Amino acid sequence: MGKVFNLIVCLPLALLFLLGCAEDGRLEAEPKPTPKVSPEPPSPALEICTGEGEYLSSRDHCCDGLIPTAADSKVSVGGNCFDTKPMQTISRICIKCGDNICGTHENVCNCRIDCLAAKKSEYATIKEYCEKAWNEEFSQFCLDKIISRYPPCGLCEYYFDKTESEKNCDLRQAPCKAIISNGPSHQKLDVVFVPINYVNYKKFYEDVNKALFLNDVSNPRNRGLFAIEPLKSHQKKFNIHVLETRCIEPDPSGIATDIIEKVLDSSCSQVVDEVIAIVDDPKGIQTILETRSGSTLAGKSFMNYFLKKPETIGVAFVGRYDIVSGLPITISHEFGHSFGLLCDEYAPSGINYPGDPTKEHVCPNCAIISSGNPQTPCPKWKDVPNNGCYKVCDWLDTYRPAELSILAHGTRDEPEAFEFNEVSKRAIEKRLQRFS
Repeated sequence: MGKVFNLIVCLPLALLFLLGCAEDGRLEAEPKPTPKVSPEPPSPALEICTGEGEYLSSRDHCCDGLIPTAADSKVSVGGNCFDTKPMQTISRICIKCGDNICGTHENVCNCRIDCLAAKKSEYATIKEYCEKAWNEEFSQFCLDKIISRYPPCGLCEYYFDKTESEKNCDLRQAPCKAIISNGPSHQKLDVVFVPINYVNYKKFYEDVNKALFLNDVSNPRNRGLFAIEPLKSHQKKFNIHVLETRCIEPDPSGIATDIIEKVLDSSCSQVVDEVIAIVDDPKGIQTILETRSGSTLAGKSFMNYFLKKPETIGVAFVGRYDIVSGLPITISHEFGHSFGLLCDEYAPSGINYPGDPTKEHVCPNCAIISSGNPQTPCPKWKDVPNNGCYKVCDWLDTYRPAELSILAHGTRDEPEAFEFNEVSKRAIEKRLQRFS
């Protein structure tokens, strides 16, 4: 039977070839060949972009509608933008700037156009920045002589040096010190000097003294308020006060209103007719002035010609830069604006007068109607001696009383370039008439 079994299992040869024969006599099916599959074409590479609020690597790019901006080269504090280089490593972030919406990842530093009006900052106040962001690492950076010039070093330097009452910024408790008293407040012109960004008061008092009394006979630019007429002859009509505070911080979007409101809420509120604010640079003045088109490290003044009344406060805003660099005459220039309501005797806007050409200019030292001859007084001041009718006064097509004056913008060295002209003197004296 065994032979018969083998014949049945292993014959015929064709079947053997097709099925194969196992060593133990069992049939095995030949394995089927694996079908060939055509390889799929590679998928196209997905375009990688960096989304809003994400950090950007050197090989990436921002998605459509976003722009890259330095994420940590600047810090925004209280509506101001301060440069932190080289205190931090610079990285970039993608933001949606320019859509008139101050987004989650935007602030006044990286998207000023969207965020300036809202004053959106990483830190709402200097107090918050110094207490939350300032740390031992940053403070060590500030020991470096070069890095110490960066504004954040100065911000926290004077913050941590403040008293507790100053940190709380209760201006009603801040000392209002009368440094020159010529009589009762209701009879005198009370001027309050306000420090901004000063680290110590000793330096501020020294600067106030220079701003008032410096009188360099060899340099007419290097003269203070009471060295220039008509203020020199009327200085007995002034009381001078100092508000000792380090709570008034720079506000590029409206520093005049901010200062006025704070002084009126301070211990000087009952003795203020005019304010002169001095900013210690470089801690804040660059931030303030660079945001104002055409500004330099000189000064600004703030007033409203149409609303100005005897009780309305004006602000003359100057940088310490001028006081220590031989240009304290800037204070008289700005005070001429804020108190005397005098206009610049040049054209800061660079355009023609936009008002009604049939009505005279609101500034006492600018005229719309010309005499037709620079040597002949304009009709507006025909009764004032020693003046003429020179083109350009606040606007390109208006007229000023003199070719040169302290309110003109130029580099000439004639003596009259550092004095108020006769028309401006009379305007200031008119404003001083109500004081004794």
